[in-house]
Amino acid sequence: MYIFKLINNIQKKCFHKFKLKKIISLLILTMIYNIGEINFRTKKQCESFVRDKLNKLGETCIDDKHNEFQFFNDLIKNHPESQVKVGKGIKEFIIVRNINSYGLHLKRVDDTITDCSWLYCCFKKVNPMTNILCSMRYSIRPFITNFRESQEELKCLYCGNKDEIHIDHHEPSFHTLSNTFLRSREYPNEFDDHPTQFFAIFKEEDKEYEEAWTEYHNKNCNLQVLCKKCNQSKPKF
Repeated sequence: MYIFKLINNIQKKCFHKFKLKKIISLLILTMIYNIGEINFRTKKQCESFVRDKLNKLGETCIDDKHNEFQFFNDLIKNHPESQVKVGKGIKEFIIVRNINSYGLHLKRVDDTITDCSWLYCCFKKVNPMTNILCSMRYSIRPFITNFRESQEELKCLYCGNKDEIHIDHHEPSFHTLSNTFLRSREYPNEFDDHPTQFFAIFKEEDKEYEEAWTEYHNKNCNLQVLCKKCNQSKPKF
């Protein structure tokens, strides 16, 4: 949290954009890779640790009674699409054998299964912006759910596919909406953990900030229905 507060203070005091960008870049370079409370100085160390664990476990299912369940919960937090992957919650992790290595799948509490690249989970450094963005995404879930449920037919706007439907932000993107809002006011730097889905959410004391964000988002967003393939292939910014 120290780095998060430091960056926040720099943004208030530093008016030269190039200088600010350079300072933040230097701060990020000093960060470490982490899986929960396990820290690694390099990405290679992080990858090796996870690969060795997968090789040791082999093909198996890991439910909430398994002693490695918490580790894989911490691992999935690092995935860039962790909230999408987790969905309504994780029932078990499934280690599968690929041609030359082991892969990871998730089985959700609704019994749907999705793949998950564990390598992506090793790319992520401790980033002070992660918690605020996770909290912002979680806050707008009810609005996204209402939009989904209001559609007469869940069909991809681009290709017509009805499988693996995503609700996407379209002009402005979520990135644009969140960045514009974050630039407009000081943001929180401490967060609570979601009790079952293992990502950051706003504290009760920041309810006013959360409500201001959801109101801004709901008034300015433009949502569309896409399938997973089309959503992942479209430009994000």
